[in-house]
Amino acid sequence: MKRRALSLNDIVAEYGQQRVLNGVDLRLDSGCTAIIGPNGAGKTTLFRVGAGVLEPTRGTVTIRGDDPFDNPAIKAEVGYVPHIPSLTSNLSVRRNLQFWGRVLDLTPEYVRERIDELADSLEFHDLLSKDGGELSRGQSQRIAIARGLLSEPSILFLDEPTAGLDPSIRSNLLQLLRRLGTSDKTVLYATHNLHEANQLADDVALLRDGTVVRSESRDEIIAEYSGRRLLQLKLASNEQRSVIRELGYEPSIEGEYVQFEVEPDTTVTDVVEQLADLGVKVEDVRTDENALQHFFEGEDRVK
Repeated sequence: MKRRALSLNDIVAEYGQQRVLNGVDLRLDSGCTAIIGPNGAGKTTLFRVGAGVLEPTRGTVTIRGDDPFDNPAIKAEVGYVPHIPSLTSNLSVRRNLQFWGRVLDLTPEYVRERIDELADSLEFHDLLSKDGGELSRGQSQRIAIARGLLSEPSILFLDEPTAGLDPSIRSNLLQLLRRLGTSDKTVLYATHNLHEANQLADDVALLRDGTVVRSESRDEIIAEYSGRRLLQLKLASNEQRSVIRELGYEPSIEGEYVQFEVEPDTTVTDVVEQLADLGVKVEDVRTDENALQHFFEGEDRVK
């Protein structure tokens, strides 16, 4: 009988007297599952428990049928990208990744080739000689993602990995994760952005106050919570704003940003790529998240 990739059974996790997870149950196989919840819902703690980093107060975790706290060797199957990247400040990016390769007991030849592959995918060849302490938040995030992917893990936890990334790198990362999600890997993706989850996930679990209150297919969740939303773009040149109207949108100006409404099935990546094709560079993206406001506020429409 095939063993389930990841099971979390009645997970309770506490920090001191504060209970953060309260009886979480999740059972996952291959594909991408988005864990959606507001700040403080317990997403990071859930990922730390699931990846075998934090032992739960109650409940069991199994990875391919093994408990990572009884059999730490099974954690070789897991990649974990935390929300806050952490690199050794006085080592170059290449040496940071090589060090992590030694921790994972990977051969130097494999690590060298894998670093080059990931530098292509995540566009950080120009950062390989820089020290970890010299990187911006977005650059550090790219390297943290590369570190999580270094061993080609079968289970990958990504805790809001697009935070701090510019739109073009975000687009490349989402494409990479889509490829992973359609392979035989198990990808868990924490976010508070329903529209980003729509680009990636097969299934969605809604987490609130340390409890999974709903877990269904992406299409069912998206159908209930999606709607037209406001997109705000900061363009490299104000003169390029007229292009927005050429794409069929009705823009207005909000400070440094041009804003307009898009349909629920229009993704941020779609718009950024359309503009890139027309020679327009996007420096920053903001979206409103009113589609999930009722859920975040805990109203009765969550079943």
